[in-house]
Amino acid sequence: MTLLFMHITKTAGGSLKDALRRSGEDIIFHYPGEQGFNMNLAYERKPKILFGHYVFGAHKAVNVEPRYACFLREPIARTISHFHHLRNNDRSAIGDKTREFERIEEYLNTAKHWEFDNFLCRVISGVANKARYGEAGRNVYSAARENLYKYFEYIGIFEDMTSSLDRLRNIVPNLPADIGSVNKGAYEREIPQETLKIVREFNVFDQLLYQDAIDLLGARKIADKSEIELGDNNVIEASE
Repeated sequence: MTLLFMHITKTAGGSLKDALRRSGEDIIFHYPGEQGFNMNLAYERKPKILFGHYVFGAHKAVNVEPRYACFLREPIARTISHFHHLRNNDRSAIGDKTREFERIEEYLNTAKHWEFDNFLCRVISGVANKARYGEAGRNVYSAARENLYKYFEYIGIFEDMTSSLDRLRNIVPNLPADIGSVNKGAYEREIPQETLKIVREFNVFDQLLYQDAIDLLGARKIADKSEIELGDNNVIEASE
């Protein structure tokens, strides 16, 4: 069964893509320029993993069960990194627009690009850019939270990379020990408090969703530990 591994922008996806490519697993990389790339996700072959940029709901286009995976990153850091990535690397019209602004707070208040308004909630709910800027509110967050709990079999956390990669090796056993660093951003790390305040205001629900993911992983860890302990007790009882 195919696992739909969503590459969410600025969550170490470039490094992970490189590592997955070196793992030798059966993976289709859904990116323009890749051999056999299908913009509409209508791949005839069903690989073990389909890795790339898409939003929740892709399982309908691929015609597979809704089994998802992703990496998440603390939303404020991710948003700031995303802004600088567009300014420094993106050669499309979006990048050109971003380069008109020196500071992210100016960009957020003027450009109104949907990827900077609760982006995590948008892609995990499947709403994407269908909700207008500033309207990715509690309903979008609730849908994203429900999807995260129901359909995401694996969630990696950027800030807990070592543990996340250890868990990922349960799915990709040959994942390289060193995933390297691809597309690492270069920008000032000291962000003014006023700037952080504005970025937080545009990502209130992403912050909630990120904490939900942390809580969900904690609950799953406890459940897994309980299952192991229960299994150990059964072995002991069987041997008595």
